Amino acid sequence: FPPSARGSGSMMRMTPARILRARGRRPVSSRPPLFLGANWTGSLEDAAAADALADDLNAPRWSSDDGARLGLCSHPPHVFLDRVRARLDARVRVGAQHADARANTGATTAAMLKAVGVDWVLLGRPGRRNVLGEGDALIAAAAAACLAAGLGINLTLGETAAQRAA
Repeated sequence: FPPSARGSGSMMRMTPARILRARGRRPVSSRPPLFLGANWTGSLEDAAAADALADDLNAPRWSSDDGARLGLCSHPPHVFLDRVRARLDARVRVGAQHADARANTGATTAAMLKAVGVDWVLLGRPGRRNVLGEGDALIAAAAAACLAAGLGINLTLGETAAQRAA
C-alpha cells in the first residue's frame, strides 16, 4: 500500500484502481477508448444508399466489452446528418465533414451541427485544404467554434498527393 494509506488514522478503502494510481499507473478501465472515425465520400448521393450504409454500421461486429473500449464515429455528408443520426445505433456517434467558423449564407456552423445531434467534426481534410484553399487560420477558427459548441474535433492531415506519395 502507498504511504498515504498506512498509519494516517483514516480508513481509506484501497481499491485496485487506487493502488495502480498510487504507483503512477492508470487502471485499464480509465484509459480513453480507441477512436475510429469513418468519413463518407461523395459517392453516396441518395437517401437509400445512406440508409444502407447506416444499417451496415449497425450490424454487430464487436462484443459489449469491445464496444466500451472503442469509440466509433460516422461522418456522412451534411444533407444526411440528421437522417443517419436517427438511424444509427447509439454506440456509433455522428460527425460532420466540415463546420464553418462563422454564420453566413450557406454556412453550417458548429452550433447548427450541435443542434442536430452531431458529436464530432472533421477539419483539415486534403480536399478542403488543397482544392478549396482552406488554410491554418481558417481551420483554427473553425476548431475554436467547434470546441466552444461542445463538439469533438477530428483533425486530419491536409497533405497533397505529392506529399502522400513521397
